[in-house]
Order: sequence, then C-alpha cells, then structure tokens
Amino acid sequence: MLDAEQIKRVVNLVHRQVVKSQAEGLYFTISSLHLFRLILDDKESLPKGDGTKNLLQLINYILRQFFKKVEKDPWVIVEAALPKRRGDWQHLSSLNDDEDDDEMGGQRSRIREKVSSNRCDGS
Repeated sequence: MLDAEQIKRVVNLVHRQVVKSQAEGLYFTISSLHLFRLILDDKESLPKGDGTKNLLQLINYILRQFFKKVEKDPWVIVEAALPKRRGDWQHLSSLNDDEDDDEMGGQRSRIREKVSSNRCDGS
C-alpha cells in the first residue's frame, strides 16, 4: 500500500501529464480505466490526506475527459482496447481540441493519417 507521500508524488506526475501537457489520452486505455475503477471502488481504504483527495479528483477529471471524447466519437471505446504506438494518444487528448470539428467525429484526420502512413510504408 502506498503512503500519503507516495500518492502525492504519483498525483503530481500524472497531473503534469494530464493537465499541464493536455495528454489525458495517455490514460484512455482499458487497463488504466480499470485501475481507476478499482481505486474509486476502494477509496475508503486509501490513506487520508490531500494526496488522496487530489488523486480522486484527478481520476474523476480523466474519466470526464474520456466520456466527453466518447460522446463526440464512440469509436474511442474501441481505441481504448487496442494497443497503441507512440504518439497514438495525441488525437485523444485535449491538445488537439483547438482544431475545427470536421463533423465526422475526428474520422477525417484519422483517414488522412492512415493514408499518409500507408504512402510512407509503400503500401
């Protein structure tokens, strides 16, 4: 079991990735979502303190971001189950929310990526 100081350090690391770098898509995986559920289900057994409170807030923030993405593009659920290569998380993160909505749930940009990667691979 982690103590309060260790939880605080983990929360600080994840907060830098999720909030400051807008990389919440890193955690849109089945294993991460399952871990979040386990933590939320067993939150009473966690050590009391600010670190635990911040951890629960951060988990809830990531889950809200995930379900916002799912609302826009239900295929995000399928993507959460698939293995990802480096950089695959970027289109899932709020880092890209500044782009115009293409009314295709993000499919247009994914199709462009797929076509350009196929050209580079020689496919």
